[in-house]
Amino acid sequence: MEFSISNNGRYTLSIFNVLGELVEVISEKEYKAGYYKETFNAKELSSGIYLYRLNGDQTNLVRKMMLLR
Repeated sequence: MEFSISNNGRYTLSIFNVLGELVEVISEKEYKAGYYKETFNAKELSSGIYLYRLNGDQTNLVRKMMLLR
């Protein structure tokens, strides 16, 4: 998962299924402004489309990703 942050702050990166159900919280920490690539263990997930959300002070970024087995 790739994303860019323009302001320093505390952010939460989460994965959701297409029904909007929370699958996993990947990270919840302080980030500095910059570009990031985060990985997670998707071993327990089925193939399909998922959403990842970066939520912070003034940020709510949602992106789609596809998991193929």
